[in-house]
Amino acid sequence: MSLIKFKLDLKNKKNNYSPNVKAKLDSHLLLDDDDKITLTSLLDNKAPGVVEIQWDLSNDEHIRERNQFLHEHGLDLDSDNVKFVGYLKHSKQCTASQPQRDPTYKLLPYIKQSAKNLLNLNARTCDILAQNAKTVKNIFGGHTLIDNSRTLLTAMDIVNIRKQIIQKNWNINIKNDAAVNLEQFLGSDADSSELKEACLHYQPYMKETNRLEIIICTQEQQQYAWKYGHNNLILVDGTFGISKHKVLLFIIMVIDEKNKGISVTFILFTPPPYNQLISSGYDSKILERLFTIFQNKISETYNHNRLKENSKNTPIIFSPLVAMTDTDVKEQKSLSMVWPGITLLLCYFHISQC
Repeated sequence: MSLIKFKLDLKNKKNNYSPNVKAKLDSHLLLDDDDKITLTSLLDNKAPGVVEIQWDLSNDEHIRERNQFLHEHGLDLDSDNVKFVGYLKHSKQCTASQPQRDPTYKLLPYIKQSAKNLLNLNARTCDILAQNAKTVKNIFGGHTLIDNSRTLLTAMDIVNIRKQIIQKNWNINIKNDAAVNLEQFLGSDADSSELKEACLHYQPYMKETNRLEIIICTQEQQQYAWKYGHNNLILVDGTFGISKHKVLLFIIMVIDEKNKGISVTFILFTPPPYNQLISSGYDSKILERLFTIFQNKISETYNHNRLKENSKNTPIIFSPLVAMTDTDVKEQKSLSMVWPGITLLLCYFHISQC
């Protein structure tokens, strides 16, 4: 609650006080001696915080505002040329009130940088919070405030720091619509980048198709696919709803000589907008088409490089002999259509869950 202490500056054409002015002010609005001294000092020094109220009487809206102001403050003035000058002063109720929430404290720079370093190492939020708790205990003696700066991280702090990293490293504004950001990196007018070079296929969401489609496979992944997957074993698995946009993700993996799995492509697409269940948002035809695009693209690149080495080399189509999947018959059918004669194996783990 704040009151405006003010004086009346009533002027006629001769710049003198009008003798016919009648003014009635409530007692709490009258200036006492201390207020007069304060206001005079503020006006003389043109200090900030001085409030001036004056109305353009050629404007009907301003006239209504003027009349309402005079009525609310119990003023009965005959003069039209009125200007109010005053300053804000806290009432007793305002002075006696207590803050309703704690002030905002910024993170200590050391703590913020530590969180950035861990995020750049792809550390999980829970691990970052656990490490921060140890830091507060061991380095700062359990003190959560140092010179009005916080040492204790929150999950929201990590979200905000991650946003800053994304903005700085990728120039991605995550407040934008996802489709806008995708077009910025993968669209036909996008600048050349490592991500765009790794994109074998990109179809933005359109009304005609009702799907977003992306296939990511780097040059290194293509080399692993040919080395460990061609005429050999591949593993295929799908994950549903990897983001709030209900994106489906299918991964093709191979096994290296150390018996370690290596992802060789990421196939992402969205279900039709009318689907209630994400898991029912695809069929064997969409998988068959995307697997075919993957096969053709990496075969085209592989043969192009082989023909550069020797123009007599015969083109080769990427063809695994065996594929391991879960119990998804749509995956199995699409694999059989793209690679006829392929041997299909069921994952032991998924069989044990049946």
